[in-house]
Amino acid sequence: MDDLAGHGARNAPKRAVVPGRRGKWIRSARVVVAAWAAAFCAVGAPGAEPARFPPVDRPVAPIISPAYSTEAERDRHGEAERVMN
Repeated sequence: MDDLAGHGARNAPKRAVVPGRRGKWIRSARVVVAAWAAAFCAVGAPGAEPARFPPVDRPVAPIISPAYSTEAERDRHGEAERVMN
């Protein structure tokens, strides 16, 4: 601190503060945040219909019956060993 005292740091001119300038900046920031929040809320409006999954463009066979109905049945037939080896 002693070094600063020798160079007149205490007597340095202070910055002039323009009245109302800080208030305008804060007001502008509030407007931007409010607009962003309103836009964000409008995107997920509860009345909006959700996007639908596109229909398949190829024929898909219906499943008549699963080959193995339970996990125990799969284990008895060795399905895991056939698939993983």
